[in-house]
Amino acid sequence: MPKNDDGTAGKPWEAGVNRCKELKFFGLYCAAGGVVGASEVGVERKVKMKAADLRRRLSRSGSRVVWFGVYALVAASAFAARAWAGPDGAGTAAKVEAAAEEAAVRVAPNYALEERFLPDQVSKLVFDLAVTPHWFSESDRFWYSYQTTEGTRYYIVDPTKKSKIPLWDNAKVAAALSTLTNFPYDAQHLQIKRLKLMEKDTRMRFEVEIRKNAVVPNEPKKEKSQEDIEEQGKEGEMKQGEQQGQATQATGQPAEKHEDTRTIYFEYDIATGKVTRLDNFEAPKKKPMWAAVSPDGKMVVFARGFNLYQMDGENYAKALKKAGDASVVETQVTTDGVEKYSYARVLLPEQEEQLKKENKGDTNKAGPRTPAVTIHWSKDSKKFALERDDNHKVGDYWVIHSLTNPRPILEARSYPLPGEANVPVSEIDIFDVASKQRAVVQPKSFVDEVLTISDAPQIERDREELREEQEENRLNPTPLSRVGPRWVAETSDKLYFTSRSRDFRRVDVEVADSVTGKAQKLIEESSNVWMSQKPLRLVENGKEMLWWSERDGWGHFYLYDALLHALVPRRAGRGRGETSDAWELHACGELAGFGEVFRGHIFEGGYGAEVRAAGWARNATGRVGDDRRVATDGSGIQVSGDIQSESR
Repeated sequence: MPKNDDGTAGKPWEAGVNRCKELKFFGLYCAAGGVVGASEVGVERKVKMKAADLRRRLSRSGSRVVWFGVYALVAASAFAARAWAGPDGAGTAAKVEAAAEEAAVRVAPNYALEERFLPDQVSKLVFDLAVTPHWFSESDRFWYSYQTTEGTRYYIVDPTKKSKIPLWDNAKVAAALSTLTNFPYDAQHLQIKRLKLMEKDTRMRFEVEIRKNAVVPNEPKKEKSQEDIEEQGKEGEMKQGEQQGQATQATGQPAEKHEDTRTIYFEYDIATGKVTRLDNFEAPKKKPMWAAVSPDGKMVVFARGFNLYQMDGENYAKALKKAGDASVVETQVTTDGVEKYSYARVLLPEQEEQLKKENKGDTNKAGPRTPAVTIHWSKDSKKFALERDDNHKVGDYWVIHSLTNPRPILEARSYPLPGEANVPVSEIDIFDVASKQRAVVQPKSFVDEVLTISDAPQIERDREELREEQEENRLNPTPLSRVGPRWVAETSDKLYFTSRSRDFRRVDVEVADSVTGKAQKLIEESSNVWMSQKPLRLVENGKEMLWWSERDGWGHFYLYDALLHALVPRRAGRGRGETSDAWELHACGELAGFGEVFRGHIFEGGYGAEVRAAGWARNATGRVGDDRRVATDGSGIQVSGDIQSESR
């Protein structure tokens, strides 16, 4: 039996009547509260408290009908309260919206704070953790810089003598710079950059930035030519664009403007320790993004429209000084380039803008000079090869470039989606520089194959050029590398490449005749799952090949004897571990066994081996003396650690 509020027994219908009376009172209470002030937070709080109290009471009676009546009455009361509130309620709603907008402003993105955690900014808070060697061209020495809490120090290392000496005395260099520039320099923190060995490793050239209007003692005045004025205008446009592209601070104020500076060049004589200021020094022209320069520097390949062109080094020098020089002689190499089957590289809008600045004054009817698809040079510079895709049947993929100014740009790219039947058709073209003859390589190993040219490891010159590019492109959001790869073969008579299936389950290693384009299959790899792939490495120009495979469940390099034509594989590396990279050295003799070092290569793996080359120790996770000469019998290399242990 239900009970009344006073605890006495009552009839069921009496409890329902009592609840209806309370609900009637509650509805009047809500309406009255709405008339008095529906905008007040206290009314809302009282309504919620009263509703909670009624829920507790009704839960004891267990009447579902009364529950429905409660919700209906509360909703009707709220509606009546808003209607009776009139203009005051509208004003309250406006206040609520204003408060919401203020809250949104308070949580707006703080780009200035975010910028503090970008890699470029965080790197300023972290000192050097590794050594980057810069090798001498005339000896096996190298120099490096290392920054600690005490500043940056510079050293020269001679691995053969197992010695390390300071490159210079920081205090003396700082004193010389202070005298030559009339600016104070701190010996602990020398503000110098872009060090480069010159004149057969006898001098070190470096740069210093000072204020543009600074007066340098005894500096001769330089008369500005028309080219200097145009170059100054280009620099001004670039700086203006950088300033416009900078994000504003959270306060809405523009970012701090950088002071205009100019660069002064110096040379340091390594033997005498003398610092010389290079007055009227003309900095070498930066290699434009459209130029693919041969290893010997005598030939340059680029594109106009959809076709390939080439020029020799003399005309390239003219084009560097003035893009629109009418005396520059160019030779068209191809005529079959068309849209979606082009020899030219597809560029981003930002890269196209940079290209316009480089080609200022170039009015060639075929179009401005533009980067070609990646050019792979032979090491003797006699031939070059490229990978070209036929995208005629591939559908377009549309994207919106929303960051362009003043309006977004709609971009289209040929891009096959997963499951589509039409994909790019790959081919490799080999060109002879002298005769301009072309050989087409299309092995047709399987349907929808992807062809990739096998390139040689980077040499020290390439790495130095890449470091210079990174320094130049520090503020460039869309850099385009100008370092061209080279064939893995030592000669230009054959080209090694890989053919991969669309599902990444088959990979073939093949070699093509660079004259006829005829291909020969060397290695076949297949798997029932997705396969990883590592670069092919050659020993003695292909007498033996090193190929990475996971055929036994672990990643190892396998040695193939190409002279026997049987191509019987022998595994390089043992144990349950991963061998992830191979570094080529100038050693041709076979070292003891198939350990971590053999056939002139050092292997990085999970064996914990430490490699010591000519006295200079580096952990196996770092690069050890690329392109350094060691004894062909392996006497210059030692391997420590139980690398042959199967238990590792």
